[in-house]
Parts: sequence; C-alpha cells; structure tokens
Amino acid sequence: MSALTGPILCFLVLGVLYFIDYFLPTWLGTVPGIAYLFFIVFLMYTRGWSHFVGLLIVLLVGELIINGIWITSIENRKKKIQKELEIMKAKDLS
Repeated sequence: MSALTGPILCFLVLGVLYFIDYFLPTWLGTVPGIAYLFFIVFLMYTRGWSHFVGLLIVLLVGELIINGIWITSIENRKKKIQKELEIMKAKDLS
C-alpha cells in the first residue's frame, strides 16, 4: 500500500460522516461517535494500560473531530431550513 492510502481513507470516512450527518436524521449523527468511543475503549482494554495515554489522546481528538462534523452539519441543516422558510414566506407575501 502506498503512503497516500491512510489519508485517502480518512477523507473518505470524513466525507461519509458528513453525508450521514447532513442528509439523514439528526440522531443518527451520534452513532459514529459512540462507535468510535467503544472501539477506542476496546483497544485500551486489549492493548493494556501501557498505551493508555496515547489512546486517550487519540480518543479525545477523534471525538472532537467527529462531534465537530456533527455539530457543523446540524448548523448547516438549520440554516438551509431557515432559508427555505424565508423563501416560502416571500412567495406567500407576493
């Protein structure tokens, strides 16, 4: 595998997360964060406590990224709905 496989896979996963969070129901955005939490806790349990600090940092940074995508997509969805409401009100007034 080439050195670009990791970043390409990372961007692909982030794109899928954004798609899930933007187009599907809001509560579905919590699933990737919870799955990631369980995965990292599983890694902490299986690898022992010698890797605890490193995996804790990975957990915190990963959750920040996943939840940041989720919050951004919720805000974008609210802006889109607000814009559609304004357009509908403008059509009703004219």
